[in-house]
Amino acid sequence: MDPTGPVVAVMTALGICVLNAIGGYYIAKAAFGKDLKVFLGVVFGSMAARLLVAVVLMWVFLGVVGMHQVAFAVTFAIASFLSVMGEALFFHFWHDRYRRSRLPVTHLLKKKDDAVMAAAFAL
Repeated sequence: MDPTGPVVAVMTALGICVLNAIGGYYIAKAAFGKDLKVFLGVVFGSMAARLLVAVVLMWVFLGVVGMHQVAFAVTFAIASFLSVMGEALFFHFWHDRYRRSRLPVTHLLKKKDDAVMAAAFAL
């Protein structure tokens, strides 16, 4: 297979995007339970670092290796857009599931009221 052909360029661009998405998933998963400021710092910091790594890899594959530019660029643009949308949906659904798994505050208040009432009647 020709390393400068369009098929190799498409597979390389997809590989970079998939590795980028997998890295983002594990970083976000590790930062999800932390404080909001820490979470945002980790997520946005990792986005900047992953973007820098992707740009360096794009320069290597397009400039040094000399891959097919159109196939690489179009595939990378589409895959990056889809992975960013997937990451946003992932954060949305993960947060929604996390929020539903916690008990509401009213549940905790009811338990306290029941304990107070039981203590009051015990006297």
